[in-house]
Amino acid sequence: MPKAHIIERVEARYEAGEVMFGKVYEWHPAYLALECGCGEQLILTTTSSVIACRCGVRLGGFVHDIKEREGRLPDRLTCP
Repeated sequence: MPKAHIIERVEARYEAGEVMFGKVYEWHPAYLALECGCGEQLILTTTSSVIACRCGVRLGGFVHDIKEREGRLPDRLTCP
């Protein structure tokens, strides 16, 4: 059975933008870009409901990994 591998991993972060009287912080959640052995490409986040590729490869472990990493973010990322 084919397995999925990570193409890109993006950590959760805030992006700061300047406004007239200060800064605005926008939250960008973590995500994984995966490619399954069958060729299908998927983007998974902590809120993804996808648990398997259409070929049957289970992806729930990847979503769990994202949730674990987001739960252990350093203070500089969670409190800008």
